[in-house]
Formats: sequence, structure tokens, C-alpha cells
Amino acid sequence: MSQQRIRQFESFLSNKNLRMTRERRLVAELIFSLTVPVNAVAVHDALVEASPSHRVSCATIHRTLHLLVDSGLIRPN
Repeated sequence: MSQQRIRQFESFLSNKNLRMTRERRLVAELIFSLTVPVNAVAVHDALVEASPSHRVSCATIHRTLHLLVDSGLIRPN
């Protein structure tokens, strides 16, 4: 299921002339793996814990969350 959503997100980004960066993929994969609502801080903390060598800025997380909402793949809480 989450791979299908990743492909949908990639398609959405492509239609907006944006790339699926490594950081966007990390954020999207984390979001799609969760079953509870989270905020950007929780996403950042989870990414740092899961992969300390791959830094993702808070700004990138916020922008990616907005793109996911715009794509219709997630809802804001």
C-alpha cells in the first residue's frame, strides 16, 4: 500500500515539475508507515532516531507535509 502511495506522490511531484528527493522520500515513507497522526516535530524526531546520518531539515519536513496534503494523500490534523 505505501509503495503505491509513494508512486502517487512521485506522480504528483512530477506534474508540478518537482523531484522526489531523498529527503522527500524519507518523510513520505515515514508518514505512510504510521497509523497515528503526527506533527512535523514528531516526524523530525523519528527521522533522526531512525537514520541519524541522513539529516532532514525541519523546513523540508514542513514543505513535504504541505505537498502531501496538496496531493490529497494525507489530511491535515
